[in-house]
Amino acid sequence: MSVTYKDAVYRGHNGPYDLIWCEYRARFHTFTELRYEIRAYEASLEFIPQPVYRKGKIIGESAWKKTPQKARQDIEDELGELKKENILYEDTFSVTLPIIDEEF
Repeated sequence: MSVTYKDAVYRGHNGPYDLIWCEYRARFHTFTELRYEIRAYEASLEFIPQPVYRKGKIIGESAWKKTPQKARQDIEDELGELKKENILYEDTFSVTLPIIDEEF
C-alpha cells in the first residue's frame, strides 16, 4: 500500500512540457524501510476566477527508490530538469510515515 504525501506543479525546464504535476508517493519496502515514487502528469492552468492547476494524463513514473531525490532524477531523465525554483504550486498531506525531506 502506498500513500501520496505531496503534490507539486513545476514549470517545465529543458523538456517537452510547460507544466508538470508531480505526485510524490511513499510505501514500506520492508518493515522499517520506506521507498519513494513520483508519478508525473501533464498539468494545465485554469482561471475560475482564481488560478487553479489541474492534473491531466500520466506522462511518467519513477521506479520505487530509496530517496525522493533519486525518484525525481528518474522523472528528470524523461521529462527534463525539475528545479525547486520552478515550483508553481505545492501541497503536502499529513501522513504518519517518517518521510525524509527532498534535497535539490
